[in-house]
Amino acid sequence: CAGGLTHGQWAALRFFARANRFSRTVSAFADYHATTRAAASQKISTLVEQGYLSRRRSQRDGRSTRFDLTRPSRELLQDDPFKSVVAAAHQLAPSVRNKTAQCLQQMLGELSALRGRGLFGICDLCQHLQIIKAHSAESYACGLLRVPLEREETHQICARFMPKAS
Repeated sequence: CAGGLTHGQWAALRFFARANRFSRTVSAFADYHATTRAAASQKISTLVEQGYLSRRRSQRDGRSTRFDLTRPSRELLQDDPFKSVVAAAHQLAPSVRNKTAQCLQQMLGELSALRGRGLFGICDLCQHLQIIKAHSAESYACGLLRVPLEREETHQICARFMPKAS
């Protein structure tokens, strides 16, 4: 596969590039890709050994480990072979693209429920997102974890996602 990585390693790098700081764990990656913790751990360990991910103990509880992209992995992701699929999707009319995304999200939700796993999504679409307006500025927080969020984090994947009520 491109860049000397396997398809699974590319999938892991894409996940860690898009996941928020609370979801960059072995467990979240395993759930997201419907694999075992052991298989996920092996894949992540290989990426750490290759210098594509760094390991960091959680500041919140000291027990869990968070994984972050390194400079080499960010550079490698610039040439992600999946970008051609994304570019093709952007050629679709916005209404078709939005409907396709909604259908895929619904299918993933049903599959997650069948497997007894949680649903993943982005903070912007989550009921836990709190938008705090003060004067002319906005700040953001996760109501579930009770922590502030940076604006860019509201566009990232979260393992504790709960869709907003329609």
